[in-house]
Amino acid sequence: MEMETGSVVLPGDVIKVADGSTHLKLGPGLGTLVHDGPVAAQPADTVTPIATKCGVLEEKFTKAESSASFYVVSDQKRYVPVVGDMILGTITGKPAESFTVDIGTARNANLSMLAFEGATKRNRPDVQVGDTVYCRVAFANKFVEPEVTCVNSHGKSGGLGKLVDGYIAKCTLGTCRRLLSPKYPVLEALGNYVKYEIAVGSNGLVWMKSDSVADTLLVAQAIEASQKMSADLTHRFVKELVQSRA
Repeated sequence: MEMETGSVVLPGDVIKVADGSTHLKLGPGLGTLVHDGPVAAQPADTVTPIATKCGVLEEKFTKAESSASFYVVSDQKRYVPVVGDMILGTITGKPAESFTVDIGTARNANLSMLAFEGATKRNRPDVQVGDTVYCRVAFANKFVEPEVTCVNSHGKSGGLGKLVDGYIAKCTLGTCRRLLSPKYPVLEALGNYVKYEIAVGSNGLVWMKSDSVADTLLVAQAIEASQKMSADLTHRFVKELVQSRA
């Protein structure tokens, strides 16, 4: 039986491809009957996508490109690097021409000193051990350490790079995937009361910063407490949280 978007899938379940899609992109939690693990964009009629882990099947269909992106959202805590993921990491070392970054996996990631916007051998980025960086997974393989970068395909930061101050909360991987949705309930509710910045890492870490320490902690408390709440309950909870602080 082919599983549709929004269904709970188990390893081995076949995924139903959206009608009219000419290209198929498989994200975390999906593989194919032929290939081992996620694959790059391929003609949709040449692969049979299947689930490789338990969770809820989500889909993002781009009409202009006639492409469908599938991934499985689950509340697991162990992160496995996937190329293209935006993640948060902590600088733990500075070898010769690179940084060692702790991204919460078995192996630390490697970040080149030139993988920052405008960085050169003479103009090196102002990053020190202990700093937090928002980066993108550029290479991932289960046999070697992953590589991350702080620039996009055009060599621009695009919001990536060193994060200054703020607070970092740890969430499940499923919650982080949901936070990437522009209409996630807790983010909508918080936007009615406080101004804040947020950087969501697919590796289970969320960085947030507001105008004051009190507002930053309020944002962190709301996100951490609302992970299992419905949309209505989340809005009521955030409102009560703000009122209790006044």
